[in-house]
Amino acid sequence: MKSVVPLVIDSEESIWLAFYDFKKIYNKKHAIDISNNYADFKRITIDFLNSLAKCTSFLFIKNNEVVGSYNTFLLNKDHPEEKLDVGLAFLDEKFIDQFKPEISSLIEQHKSSAKKVKANIKNKNLQGIFKAHGFIFGNEDVWFHLKMENLNRILIDNALLANTPINNNISIELNKELKGNEFSEIAHLMTVLLNDMKRSDKHETFKETPERVQDIVNSHKKSKSNLFHLLLRNEKQELIGMCITVFKKDNPTSVNQFMTGVLKEYRGLGLPTWMKAYMYDYLQKNYPTINLIKTDCYADNTPMIHINKKMGFIEDKRTIEMIYENN
Repeated sequence: MKSVVPLVIDSEESIWLAFYDFKKIYNKKHAIDISNNYADFKRITIDFLNSLAKCTSFLFIKNNEVVGSYNTFLLNKDHPEEKLDVGLAFLDEKFIDQFKPEISSLIEQHKSSAKKVKANIKNKNLQGIFKAHGFIFGNEDVWFHLKMENLNRILIDNALLANTPINNNISIELNKELKGNEFSEIAHLMTVLLNDMKRSDKHETFKETPERVQDIVNSHKKSKSNLFHLLLRNEKQELIGMCITVFKKDNPTSVNQFMTGVLKEYRGLGLPTWMKAYMYDYLQKNYPTINLIKTDCYADNTPMIHINKKMGFIEDKRTIEMIYENN
């Protein structure tokens, strides 16, 4: 027996418990930290749902167990009509075939909810379902993971010894909590870096705002996560580069590292490699419970792929952006 039920804040406790069991199994399989306390998990999830412009979640249930989820996110509160992000997760690919009609129905239901609808999909069957509903292929994303024991310490030590930023009159700051004008600075640099990333399909123009950055920071605070920004500034104290990491505050085992980049005029100096080296060295020395680092980039971003592989990262998977645009 199978069914699809919406997950809402006031869903029955049995639904929340089944969803919690699903997330524990799924996250363990994909090396994602999750609270071992059900009450914390529910509170953090509700806080996250409340922080978004809009979110809908549907659970695929078979024999009273949650085997998959379908989620939509309107992340931009300022312009909620601009883009809808869709995320799907299944415990096993066989459930995709079993719930194909229900997945198709949800896709059709939500594809007109914004000017642009985007989903990152690994499974080819799912890609085919989205394509059948008018979605086109966008950029390819490469996902990496690195076990701390396999970290290239020789590369890390040599990068730190070279002290690239100081030798180029660039100051360093490991910022553990943004404040004041930093939200505007981060939003501006993220906008420039995101639009400048190497990608085959520039179907999207990014526009980050200070309010959006503030929302992200608040969301991680509520979920009891650390959000560290490694910032680089030139002689005029202008922000020219960054590297971001996110991980649980209590006994973290894994880290998500992303948004590593510098402005065009500061490329070719080895600064992205240095930032990654500095951040991984810091994590290894100060958070001994961390055993896994995860990161990703576009498949066309060959310089970053090269850096990741030098560091010791292993390619985990590739996903395709499925895009639907409403005229």
